[in-house]
Amino acid sequence: MIAEEMLANRKPWILVDKVIEWKEGDFLVAQKNITSSDFFVQGHFPQRSIYPGMLLVEGAKQSAELLLIASGYERQEFQLTELKAKFFRPILPGDAVRFQVNWVNQEKQKGNLVTVGLLDNIVVLRCNLKIL
Repeated sequence: MIAEEMLANRKPWILVDKVIEWKEGDFLVAQKNITSSDFFVQGHFPQRSIYPGMLLVEGAKQSAELLLIASGYERQEFQLTELKAKFFRPILPGDAVRFQVNWVNQEKQKGNLVTVGLLDNIVVLRCNLKIL
């Protein structure tokens, strides 16, 4: 599965590098490799560059979109709303963040998704998304 073909965004705003694992309608694990050459890292706290939190949230959202699309939803069939995010530690160049997306509950065309950002199996981000 190639994320770039499935998402509405285009480079440089595709914030998922690869899909590692997925089970249709159940879960998805994607990865984003953070590099010092990413233009949005270079000016974000120049003395100690960190990956912007909003871009972590966008990577989590794009991972959720990939799960929905890979599960047979069309882009026009869903809308991700009511985003809630919590950050637990900064992400630095050289880190590889894994986004693990799981359904919390699912009804026809509705439900809630939780995306957890992991760095070396440590939770660095948690996002809750509602699907309408």
